[in-house]
Amino acid sequence: MDLTSVERDMLAGRDGPAKQRAMKGLVQLGRAFAAPRMVEIGYAHIHAGMALYLEDVELMEELAAIDARMVVPGESWRGAKSRQRTDCQYPQRLFGPRARP
Repeated sequence: MDLTSVERDMLAGRDGPAKQRAMKGLVQLGRAFAAPRMVEIGYAHIHAGMALYLEDVELMEELAAIDARMVVPGESWRGAKSRQRTDCQYPQRLFGPRARP
């Protein structure tokens, strides 16, 4: 996987243990899907309704212990998948007004 110098620095731990842990997970996921590189993102969806397994709890405890924080806007709103609903105000506040076709 081709990483930028900034991504390599994060992976090496130069930006602290939380970013290093995140980069390790992202690189592992990228390699599993044969991704050639990382891509820019504007937000992250956190699935609040998923089942928690022991590994999930351990990961959350590890991230809390190293004071990990979100660095992109995140949301766990249940209706996030349905951006076409006209009564959904939260996505508009997060992303701005929808473009009209």
